[in-house]
Order: sequence, then C-alpha cells, then structure tokens
Amino acid sequence: MKRVLRWWQGWVELVSRREDAASLAMARIVCGATVAVHLILLRPTGAVEQSWVHVNEGGAYGTSPALVFGWLGWGTTAHHVDVMMAAAAVAGTLMALGLFTRVTTVATWLLWRSLTSTNGMSGGSSDDLLINALFILMWSGCGRTLSVDAWLSRRRDPNAATDAPAWPRYVMIFQLCTLYWTTGIQKISNSWWPPPVGTADAIWYILQQVTWNRAPFDPYAWAPFYRVTQLMTAGTWLFEVGGLVLLLAYWYRHTRERPGRVRRFFNAPLGKRLPNVDFRLLYLAFGFSMHFGIWVLMEVGPFFLAVLVFYCAVLTPAEWRAALGARPSLPAARPETA
Repeated sequence: MKRVLRWWQGWVELVSRREDAASLAMARIVCGATVAVHLILLRPTGAVEQSWVHVNEGGAYGTSPALVFGWLGWGTTAHHVDVMMAAAAVAGTLMALGLFTRVTTVATWLLWRSLTSTNGMSGGSSDDLLINALFILMWSGCGRTLSVDAWLSRRRDPNAATDAPAWPRYVMIFQLCTLYWTTGIQKISNSWWPPPVGTADAIWYILQQVTWNRAPFDPYAWAPFYRVTQLMTAGTWLFEVGGLVLLLAYWYRHTRERPGRVRRFFNAPLGKRLPNVDFRLLYLAFGFSMHFGIWVLMEVGPFFLAVLVFYCAVLTPAEWRAALGARPSLPAARPETA
C-alpha cells in the first residue's frame, strides 16, 4: 500500500509540475503556421476537389459532412469547403501569432479535423499528427509566452505569469516516441530489414513511385547510389524501431546524477568534447535529416512540419531560450527534468 501511495504521489507531482512555456509556444507557432500555409498552398493544386468536394460537383466519391459541416447544415460543396479552408487558415495564423490563443487553437483543431474527416480515403498520417498536436496544445497554456496575448498581458502587468503545465510537453514527447516505435514495428517487410535478414531496398523502390516522387526517377541513372539507398533504408528502420530508446534517454537525463557507464554514455555520447550534446539531441538530428531528405525527394504533404511540432516539445524551455537569445521566464532554481 505504501508503494502504491508513493507512485500516486509521484504521479501527482509529475502532472502538477510547471515550467517556462517556451517549448509549447514554439510548438504552437509551428503547428498553427503549418495548418495555415498548407491550406493556402493546397487550394490551387486541384487536390481539394479530388479530396473534400462532393462528387456531384466534380469531386470525390465518399465525401460526407463532418463536425462543423454537419452542425451548420452544410454539404461538402466547393463553396462550403472554400469557406471552411479560409476560416481554418485564419484560425491557424492567429494561433501561430498567439492572439486569443486558446480560442484560435480550439478553432484550428475543430476546423482542421472537420476538413480532414470529410473523406476517409484522402487523408494521411500528417493530418492525424496535426489533430493530435492541436488537441494537446489547446489545453497547454502555449500562449503564455512568445505570443501577442503574452505581450498584451505583460503590458498590463510586467510580472504576469509566463509558465505553463509541463505535462502537455511530456505527452507530446511520448507521442513522438510512440509514433516512431509503432511505425518501425509495422515495417515487417524484408525490404526494410537490413542484410542478412532482408534486402533494405524499400527506399530504392519508393523513390520510383510516381505518386510520391517530386521529379522523375531514372533507376538506371541512379544505379550507382543503390547502396546509399540501402543504408538510408536500414538507418530509417533502426531509427524508428529505436523510438523507445528515446524514452530511456529521457530517464537517464532525469537521473543523470546517478552513477553508471550506460547513463554517462546517454548523457554525453560524444564525450568531454561536447558534454552538452546528449543522445536525445543526436537522435533528433538524425530524425530531422531523415524527414528533410524525404521532404526534398518526395511529396508527402505537411508531414515534415507536423513532426517538427513535436520536435519543438522535445527541446527544453531553457534550450529554446538559449537558441532565441531570450532570458528565462522562470527562476533558474526551478529545474527542468525532461
């Protein structure tokens, strides 16, 4: 019973912890801007009609009014879809700016989800990632800093609080680890597994998919780089399967004062030359490079930016403040544990 009580007390302490809202604010900025820019760029491509507009108006089969469409009594006509897209773009822009942050974040989530739910056959994982991120952010207090709301609040009261609950950032970190690990374990084809178990040629064939590549891919011209694509395939698979290792890295970071060689390695894998670069940052650097390479070579929608929303949460508020050259909003005595 005492052990259960200690666990409960630890859980209460975890969800009650507060910290500088800088990480959540950066996630808010990237998330809102991603939704707004994606919708603006998507409109002239013709994909809107083939995804969200009803077949009676030259669109797609299987579309149906979802959420806000149904509440307003609207159908998935071209006009109604345009109005919904414009409203979502405006809401996302205001969310990124941090103006009426809670309201605009809820509005962005609701409008984005309404649009992406009109046709279950036209969406992608980036849609779900943004929906999840928006849902977490609207409870997070992400407008407490780096926002118009915070600027107005500080004008009224120079000592206005700029901290936020830490648990939304922890949830986003867990979401990222879950994303990578579950993606990796679902790649059960031998085309993803490295030799001698598999052939690691998945990316070689993916690059030849005309629905994904940004430019024509000539396999004969790129044949000398086949081994490079094998390394990319194996590296991607190992990176994703190792998603749970990132959680372990956070635990070692939280308990870095304890002894142990493995713990020391995770907290400083590059040794004394770069003692502040831990396994977490190296993992993120590989992930960023991987997603950026995919974005350059293939058309996969806003997935790259959707993932970066969660990367914003992985960096601590102190790291963001240092990167932005801004002073911390909370006393230095209040530690960051993740």
